[in-house]
Amino acid sequence: MSSAPDAPAHDAHADHAFTGEPVQQVAPDEPRTPGWLPLLGVALFTTAAVALLVSHGAESAAPAADVAAKPDQAQPVVTAAAVKPRMAPPAAPQPAAPPGTGIAPDRAQQVRKALDALKAKGAASAR
Repeated sequence: MSSAPDAPAHDAHADHAFTGEPVQQVAPDEPRTPGWLPLLGVALFTTAAVALLVSHGAESAAPAADVAAKPDQAQPVVTAAAVKPRMAPPAAPQPAAPPGTGIAPDRAQQVRKALDALKAKGAASAR
């Protein structure tokens, strides 16, 4: 092994240093951009912009048409309470058997009552 430092390698990018000036002539090995590619970009951008304007224009034009059609009627004032949906009260729980048992709900209720009665007898005899 040598303790001498390695000689600096030739930097391949040293010949292409950036000078800040735009290129006047493209290198011969530089690929050319097809003429249709910028046109495709412009067409896609224009299509997206038109679609955006049409979708927003349709949403805002509908209320304006309603106001213009009925100018003599006063518009109702919408408050937060009017907009807030009211929740229905929860339904009473239905007695049901555990999933996969195949027991009818009324039979499950009878079994629960019988188990409660046995628990009550067991608690009374334990005292």
